[in-house]
Amino acid sequence: MVHCLATSVIGSAHVETGMPCQDAWLFQADDDAMIGVVCDGLGSKKSSHLGSTTACTAALEAWKVWKDSSVGTPEDFIRLLEVTWRLMLRDTPPVDSATTCVVFIQDHHQRCFVAQLGDGMFIKRQDEDIYLHPYQQHDFGFTKGLGLPHTLNDWTIHQLPLLKEGESILMLSDGLSEDLEIESMSSLIQYLIDDVAHDFNPEKRLTTELDDWGGHDDKTLLLIWREA
Repeated sequence: MVHCLATSVIGSAHVETGMPCQDAWLFQADDDAMIGVVCDGLGSKKSSHLGSTTACTAALEAWKVWKDSSVGTPEDFIRLLEVTWRLMLRDTPPVDSATTCVVFIQDHHQRCFVAQLGDGMFIKRQDEDIYLHPYQQHDFGFTKGLGLPHTLNDWTIHQLPLLKEGESILMLSDGLSEDLEIESMSSLIQYLIDDVAHDFNPEKRLTTELDDWGGHDDKTLLLIWREA
């Protein structure tokens, strides 16, 4: 059985200025097929909160089409996602809605991959082993994202084995990933599964803990795991 624990919390800088949370996440599972998305709207863009939420919805709609065909590639999914995102924005200019995007996908055709554009973190945990997805880092103050100039080559894509029993996926926006050490990820995942997920209200507990974490930036955590 697949489980999910996730939340987005607004950063103190956005609270002080009256801005909305610019992070967004999405998870949906259908038997052995699943999709997880974490998006972080760029703070300098006035509609980036719309861009991030729309990117999550666009990824879901693209996944629904993509997973029904056995011949699609990860690149095909990304093309679908990008076009769907622009169409769903309607009259809102994409440049005003720029957002990073990290997507994890598994389907009924034995395909499984992670794709990332811009900042954020993707980790797969198997026993005590940690796989950290490498993405294209850029100079301070500069990133790639939907709505900004980029090509398909700016997405980093890695095909993965299917998520097995006892394995987990952790996806973070950079409001969290910049504060964490890779050495602590395994124990963090275990704490979330053993403690937070068994709370009376796991989502509220997680939201409270991320609020208490502090920091000026919005924070998103999405954990997916399959029970051993």
